[in-house]
Amino acid sequence: GKMAAVIGLDRETLKDICLASRNCSIANFNSPVQLVISGEPEAVDRAKVKSQEAGAKRIIDLEVSGAFHSKLMWEAAMEFKGFLEEAVEFNQPQIPLVSNVDARPASKITAIKENLVKQIYSPVMWEDSMVYILSQGVDKFIEFGPGKVLAGLMRKIKPEAQVLSIEKIGDLESVLSRLKIPRSQ
Repeated sequence: GKMAAVIGLDRETLKDICLASRNCSIANFNSPVQLVISGEPEAVDRAKVKSQEAGAKRIIDLEVSGAFHSKLMWEAAMEFKGFLEEAVEFNQPQIPLVSNVDARPASKITAIKENLVKQIYSPVMWEDSMVYILSQGVDKFIEFGPGKVLAGLMRKIKPEAQVLSIEKIGDLESVLSRLKIPRSQ
């Protein structure tokens, strides 16, 4: 499989392009201006050409090893489902988990497990998830990991939201200090 970021097309236009390209779908709804497509290599290439013709500002092939968040991941999802059932114990969450599958909160363990499996072959509803969380009064976020990709996406979704990035242990110290959170030993 293959994936590519498409910048500058709206959801409906890209959905139509993917449908016409066969075996290609939108894998990530990252922001109002950034979507990612996924599928069979030839289908993604057809969708890239059609996206360019439709006015996409930029198209970037992603360096990935598969067509993630597409129906091509169904078998992997079913293997993961078996793994979850056999090897992972879940506790009742203390707060709801907003899933990237449907951008809604889930509190029941069965729903959380189902969403974990679905996330493998379903689109990432990142923008919708962030809009939901913002609608709940949250406007401060912490991004863990290398780079500041999620902070950049949030600037496109709601520029005034605050995103603190933690790439290394020194960043964690700084964020804890800024948030006035005591460091536990």
